[in-house]
Amino acid sequence: DAILLCGDAVYALQPGSAPLAALQARGEALALYVLAEDHQARGLEVPAWATSVDYPGFVALSIHYDKVNSWL
Repeated sequence: DAILLCGDAVYALQPGSAPLAALQARGEALALYVLAEDHQARGLEVPAWATSVDYPGFVALSIHYDKVNSWL
């Protein structure tokens, strides 16, 4: 499984935040992707243990994984 942060979900990467601590606690067991357009628009850095992807990368992820769930 993997998680793609997009839209306002990228605020989970704010330094010192509880969501970032929870993501970090998952360590290497978590495949975390962040939509580049969204983290760049909000001025947030992507941690070294996460991967920034563009829209073609987003599409590739949706093809790679069997199910795609999104929460608003």
